[in-house]
Amino acid sequence: MNVFIRGCWQLSHWKKQLDRKPHKLRPRSGPGCHPCALAASLVFISALLALPCLQADSMSLLRVADPVIITGQELEPVLGSEIRKIRVFAFDGGKRRVIPFQIDERDSAGNWVWDRVIGRPDTTFAEDPGHAPPQMMLQQHVHTRDDEDPAGSERFDANDMLVFLARDMGDRHADIAADLPADTVVEIEAVDPVDGARGWAYLVSFTGDPPAFFSVRYMQHFRKQRRIQTPIYDFSYSDTCVACLDDLRINGFPIVDRINIKGRVDIQLGFLKDSIEFGEEDIHGYIEGIIEGPVRIIKRNVLHLDMYLMLRTPDTVCEHFYYPDYAKVPLCLPIRFPVTRATVLLLTKLNESNILRTLIGEMDGSVTRHGNIMDTCSSVHQLPIEWIVFDTEQGSVLSTLELPRTIAAHADARPCLCEGGDGTDEVGVSTGSEPVAGFVVTSSRGCPAGAHVLHGTYLISTSPYKQGDEVAAYNLSHEPLTFKVRQYTYLDFSQP
Repeated sequence: MNVFIRGCWQLSHWKKQLDRKPHKLRPRSGPGCHPCALAASLVFISALLALPCLQADSMSLLRVADPVIITGQELEPVLGSEIRKIRVFAFDGGKRRVIPFQIDERDSAGNWVWDRVIGRPDTTFAEDPGHAPPQMMLQQHVHTRDDEDPAGSERFDANDMLVFLARDMGDRHADIAADLPADTVVEIEAVDPVDGARGWAYLVSFTGDPPAFFSVRYMQHFRKQRRIQTPIYDFSYSDTCVACLDDLRINGFPIVDRINIKGRVDIQLGFLKDSIEFGEEDIHGYIEGIIEGPVRIIKRNVLHLDMYLMLRTPDTVCEHFYYPDYAKVPLCLPIRFPVTRATVLLLTKLNESNILRTLIGEMDGSVTRHGNIMDTCSSVHQLPIEWIVFDTEQGSVLSTLELPRTIAAHADARPCLCEGGDGTDEVGVSTGSEPVAGFVVTSSRGCPAGAHVLHGTYLISTSPYKQGDEVAAYNLSHEPLTFKVRQYTYLDFSQP
């Protein structure tokens, strides 16, 4: 280590010397200043520069699950480019590769431009869609085309989003002019705020024919089967239930049979007070639209809850985001007249799955366990959130659920584990006689009115749980990658 530090000091020292005027670099006579000594030092410096550990422009990001999401307004040099002529490249040393990416378009009002519009279901239209004009089935803000684009063309606009994966980034590349001969080149540098690790990618806009697209597609959507598949996990979803995940598998191995929704609302109509329990069969809605990109899938559900007689909550928009290694699934906490208090649970039946143990992490770092695998973690990282892991020998699912700031002081979200029997005493809602685990969200009186949407993060791994997985899940939301953007022009290319 001391040799390494001395070498770095010598490198810095000689760089300062080389930056000075030439006449100050003449070798002088005397001890340690012989021309042979100077030559030996230069050889040592060259050797240091060749060491991989000293290459500051090498890819060092280790966050494989994180997406890179940048809006068009941050990529001003590429605005107005034809989307079909945009590519993203990365370099491994001097080797160039095209990486998977997508551009999610948004219209002038900020609404998603959907790849596939499902729309409001109607029995008459479903039987014979040809008798109904499409505009009657869709809401006004649902589009499959960006109203900011000229006719016959799709353009990259300021409110569109560029999305690719941090793990696909590479080294910083010096000879951009030779290896990316295009009209506009933008260098994107991602920095991990936790450890300072970095990676680079190059967004390129071509006026002529661009290179072929990448061959890798991380996300697959099978609409007829209502199934989403990534390289490591796949699951089925419901057209109507907001958080219903069926048959979640990791590398084909069944992990969770089903994630159910249960809940209870307290209502007050004048002097009439009542409590109503509900299940997912009481939640009704439809899928409005889907974006089917190679890097992420976005699915929007429009839902309402039927409560009592003719009472129902207004329609609520809930958006799902699926990535190759994790998902963000919404949960709605409805506080609208006549609801005064609400409790909603996301539950997994432990006896209907291959889950071998369930771990619940508390904010103080302690962990509680249910299951038949020996503990390998008694006290772990302290985080300002609680988390739950469904663990198997083939993989694990780690979940967190956090409240939006608007209701953080008026509600509570925590993991729960009900061993069986009646779980009403613990969570306030009957969970049945079978062991279940999941999250419970409860509002308090005085919670602001509104259809509050929470997003749970599901980090999915092909390995059993290990200490630190909860930190990776936390960092996805709380320590996102930061970005630096630099445009290359022909003027840049001409400089030595």
